[in-house]
Amino acid sequence: MKFERPSKIQSISLPMILTPPYKNLIAQAHNGSGKTTCFVLGMLSRIDPKLAAPQALCICPTRELAIQNMEVLLKMGKFTGITSELGLPPDKANYISNAKRAPVTAQVIIGTPGTINSWITAKKLGTSELKILVFDEADHMLANVSFINTE
Repeated sequence: MKFERPSKIQSISLPMILTPPYKNLIAQAHNGSGKTTCFVLGMLSRIDPKLAAPQALCICPTRELAIQNMEVLLKMGKFTGITSELGLPPDKANYISNAKRAPVTAQVIIGTPGTINSWITAKKLGTSELKILVFDEADHMLANVSFINTE
């Protein structure tokens, strides 16, 4: 990752994301403008490394975007010791029922709405220690009827 200077969206949003008191933020910018960097830095900055519990949650509309965001998180957080987990629909080869799944203790969770919802409903993903919640491409999720109907 080669950063020389912040993009426009980064210049505007990073001070808001990284400086207390933290506020809700809706940011919209073109693809490739650096939005992912902003929210990943925000998630990493709020983690208490001593607390083995979910503290940051990023919900993405697609499996591909969740994987892409996790790759950015892993690069940026490489030397932090912060733990992370992908919350994606299981494939048939690696299926684990929620009943058999161990509780999620990773500090950062990135996943799709259905999987995140099923983990929370099954009490496998606790939300009491969450410090930051990110909806990546929220406009796409809100336009999708199946996301809105997720209980």
